[in-house]
Amino acid sequence: MSSNRASKHGSVKDDKPFYQAGDRMTAAQIVSQARSSLRTLKTKRPETPLQSERTLLGDRSGSAKTRESRPPSVMSISSRNFVDYPAAKPPSGKRLAPIDQQKITKKPISPADSVESRERASSGSSANNRKLDKDSPSGIPRRSSFGRQYRRLDSLDEPKSESKLEGKASKQLQHTASFDQVPRPPSQARRGSLPSPAKETGMANRRVHSGPKERLQSDITIDTSKNDNLAVTNDLEPSSDKTASSDSKGIKTKTLTKSKENLKTTKKRVTKDKKSTIQDENKKTKNSATEDEDAAYWERVIVPLLNRIDLTKLEGPTSTNQLYQSTCYLWDALFRKNLLGRSSGETGSSKRRSSVLHAAYRLLDQDDPKLLIKLARIIFSMKVSGKNLGNICKLVYLASRNESNDKMIIDENIPDYLFEIWKDVDPTINLEALTYSAASIKFLSGNANLQDYLFDRNCIEAVALAMNSLNSESDLKSSEISHAMIQLTGILANLADNGQHRKKLMSKEIVLSVLPVVTKFTSDHDLMLNIARIFSKLTQHSEFCHILIDEADLIVLFLKVMEKQVHKADLVLRLGYILGNIFLESEEISIFVTSNGNGIEYLLKVLRTYLDWDRKLASDEDTEEKPKSVAKIEDVILKIIRAIVNLSIYPDVGSIIATSYEFVDYLLQLLATKDILKSREIVTHAAVAISNLSFYDVNESALFKKEIELTKFLVLLLLDDDASIMIDVVRVFGNLTRSKAVRDLLVKKKVDEMMIALLDAGQRETVFYACGLLMNFMKDADNREKLLKEGGVKRLIDALRDFGRDDWQLAGLICKTLWNYSVGMENSYSAFGEEDTDRLIDFLEEYLDEDIIFDYADSDVSPETQEMLKDIWNDDFCPVATEFLQKVIKYRSDLEPLD
Repeated sequence: MSSNRASKHGSVKDDKPFYQAGDRMTAAQIVSQARSSLRTLKTKRPETPLQSERTLLGDRSGSAKTRESRPPSVMSISSRNFVDYPAAKPPSGKRLAPIDQQKITKKPISPADSVESRERASSGSSANNRKLDKDSPSGIPRRSSFGRQYRRLDSLDEPKSESKLEGKASKQLQHTASFDQVPRPPSQARRGSLPSPAKETGMANRRVHSGPKERLQSDITIDTSKNDNLAVTNDLEPSSDKTASSDSKGIKTKTLTKSKENLKTTKKRVTKDKKSTIQDENKKTKNSATEDEDAAYWERVIVPLLNRIDLTKLEGPTSTNQLYQSTCYLWDALFRKNLLGRSSGETGSSKRRSSVLHAAYRLLDQDDPKLLIKLARIIFSMKVSGKNLGNICKLVYLASRNESNDKMIIDENIPDYLFEIWKDVDPTINLEALTYSAASIKFLSGNANLQDYLFDRNCIEAVALAMNSLNSESDLKSSEISHAMIQLTGILANLADNGQHRKKLMSKEIVLSVLPVVTKFTSDHDLMLNIARIFSKLTQHSEFCHILIDEADLIVLFLKVMEKQVHKADLVLRLGYILGNIFLESEEISIFVTSNGNGIEYLLKVLRTYLDWDRKLASDEDTEEKPKSVAKIEDVILKIIRAIVNLSIYPDVGSIIATSYEFVDYLLQLLATKDILKSREIVTHAAVAISNLSFYDVNESALFKKEIELTKFLVLLLLDDDASIMIDVVRVFGNLTRSKAVRDLLVKKKVDEMMIALLDAGQRETVFYACGLLMNFMKDADNREKLLKEGGVKRLIDALRDFGRDDWQLAGLICKTLWNYSVGMENSYSAFGEEDTDRLIDFLEEYLDEDIIFDYADSDVSPETQEMLKDIWNDDFCPVATEFLQKVIKYRSDLEPLD
């Protein structure tokens, strides 16, 4: 039965060991098989330590020269910083002439004389001149502390004089009733027509019939004496011309008809214009009523509040709470009547706005943050610009430096005003406002409790808009733009950890906003560090890495930044982490960076620099700071090696790296100098790098050229308790033991006995790599006896029993190992033992029976999984198992068959 089963699968193949000359796989086949075993490296993201205090640029501001060129983080803002503040300069803004001391009369002028002289000087002026306040000793009209003059308001119920209203309406009508767009007929005086009715009647009649329709009709004379057809005589030739032919009469008739149609059209247009004029009059009347209403509300509500603020301020420091309450009342009153924003253009509106701003400016000398934030809201609401806008942004920046003020800033909706600035401000005019407003949002974004608030206000979109505005600005110096960019990118870095914000950040638009920044500011450490913080968080997610596929130029820029700022360990660390993430996810970028961007050369330069620092630091005397410095340098080395390892998983790139003697030398240096007990992660990374490169059996492979030296270092790692390191080393030996010299060295170090012992490890992966290494050991006849003597054959058959049905690749590898062991055998019982031979045959016959192996009647295995398992069975197990079963059966007995 067994013979029939074996014969069904074919004849026995030549008795040659696997992976020897006759059966050696091609390089492409080896790489294809090895890719399933190539390891990538993962590492933790570099941590960004929380800043102990909120600063504009942090402590990493570069050189002293660079720090001097940057805006200050600390400044003093008071009322005198604001333009047009009364105490800052004379209201007129004009230079005053020096006083002539000789003309000054020593005798003081009495108030009575002053009044009398002014009355004489103003005797020819209007009767509406302001009266002097009798209670004022100096005779000067009484003013508030803001420079406002008290006056008596007209009663709201008292109508203005009719003449004033009529005069105003007449002027408005004359202004709006323009007919520039309507073709005007020729002058009647020139045509000899009747005079206009307006010239014969008075102004009263003119006012009654002064609409555009009546004025146009009054200039047109119509002749109706000859026939029913209306004729506009001033558009025709005189009727006294007796020589006109009949043709001219026909032309005259057509012209008359056309003139009639033009008249109708003109009448319609005039009627429409008249309606528009009436609507404009109604609108102006309404606006005038609104202005009067606002003025009355101002005097009744706002002026008392401003006066109260003045009086409260005079009471001293103890009045801060009262000032705050009065300021709150002022805001509510202005908001209720919609008196915020820029003035409407009316003189009264402009004066009222100035009064509020001056009142707010006067209070900025206070030191209560709650009051200052409320004042900032009022000032922002008045739509200030220029230096005043920049200074109020500085004030908010100073308040936002203290985290305890965050809630007050949010309660006053200050971020809304700051976002509005980014939409409207011209960077060439007020870049300072943009910089400090962005700094305030940066501080707020660092508060995790406020990130949802910023999300609701589309903070990410606002930042992208501001960055694009700066990117398109060519009239500013790069150094000036970078100040604002540092703040804006700082916001994105803070928000990149938040799930809601991260979804918005993982977009092509953000990448396109960052690309020009990296292009222009490769030497700006703070700015590049912020961008590195953003991408180190985003590239943890594979979907974002795929967004970058079309932006491979950005990755090349990262490499250039790394080389240019190689001495900035915090930046290089993050860039190395970013590159490792991207290379892991994108083969396209990896190939592009290697072939077009000299990526490997850049990475090796950085690695060389930090290995030199590490070697120098090791020779220095021990100090308290030395462990921190060593850890920092080793962290950079880890990130760079990881980036190269993740590049090596792609055949087109890995085969290039495998030929780099420089990289292999660096790996050997690490294995020779680093103690695994103190630098476990860096040794592990080096072992994984060697393991991946060992799968590329290409010409000029640097690894195989130094295989003996490499083997000596790796043997020491087999003694470590860390199973992951041991597996990586065994993986390397599995490829290096194709060399007879390496096999002899490992046998001398008793590595073969160690692999036999690992067959009992109970871990599938460990057993897999141990089998792979033993398979190569079995190529040498003098190593086979030890396998039987140390119980290796029995353990291999046990492993086939335990793992065979669940891992067809491992089952196939066990068969290959036993095949190599049995090369040249004459009797199966002698080679495997009688009991183990029968067990081996039973297992192989069972595993080669499809009906038994693939019976999924009572299983919940999906059809897709069933198909995949069957493919692996057909490819990795069935061919070698069939041949091996035939061989074992063939040599099971040494009796000669009967004829």
